[in-house]
Amino acid sequence: MSGATGVPGESTRGGNQMRGATGVPGESTRGGNQMRGATGVPGGSTRGGNQMRGVALRSEHDWLTIPIPLAEPAVEMIRLHVDPAASSSSALVRFPSGWNRVTPCRYSVDEEVVMLEGELRISGCVIPRGSYAFIPTGVLRFATLTPVRSLAFAWFSGPTGATDDAVDLPVVVLDLASAELDARSPLGGRGRLLRTSANGTCWLVESIADDVVAPGNAAVEVCELSAGAWSRAEPSAPVNPAVGRSIVRLFPTAH
Repeated sequence: MSGATGVPGESTRGGNQMRGATGVPGESTRGGNQMRGATGVPGGSTRGGNQMRGVALRSEHDWLTIPIPLAEPAVEMIRLHVDPAASSSSALVRFPSGWNRVTPCRYSVDEEVVMLEGELRISGCVIPRGSYAFIPTGVLRFATLTPVRSLAFAWFSGPTGATDDAVDLPVVVLDLASAELDARSPLGGRGRLLRTSANGTCWLVESIADDVVAPGNAAVEVCELSAGAWSRAEPSAPVNPAVGRSIVRLFPTAH
């Protein structure tokens, strides 16, 4: 994969080489740092007058049962955030063991997945626990299934729907534990740029210090892998610290 839809990498999965360069209720504590919440998300508080939202992804939640077209059985979902301007969204999805979609289809949006538990198989690729995957718009999705009960963090670039516009691009999979961190993260420390798109940038970062603040022109979402925690900070607001590798998305704000 090359250009704006690529993900830096050097390994292959399912015959697809990674190429190019380019995308709830509860609270928990991590390393003594409490997750801060905000209005609209149960749990937590505010800090410095700036609202923050944070959830423990592996905690018990009020799941919504969502049927996915052409697939069975239904999955359970929690919508973490929806961007009102771009209609992009972040969600936590729980797949039952044996979930599958036999009928091939193509999505009209980009999708990024972080597997927190279990395993997702799609289009000849295996996305195991601890992996990041990028599934471009228009890629043929076939033989999609979860052989065991699985939990995934997913980001969509817009409202999900079907499309007939086909692209010949691979599903890109990256093992997050072993991936080389070859750049400086926009939040400080070491990182790796995973993807750049019209919706912003996606990074793998080594950690996030206690005193990090979101840029004045971008909101920040963090999915901390080892703790299984998600949080969002609006522009210029404090970012929840993370003691281990995390997926970070920066969403530029309109001026």
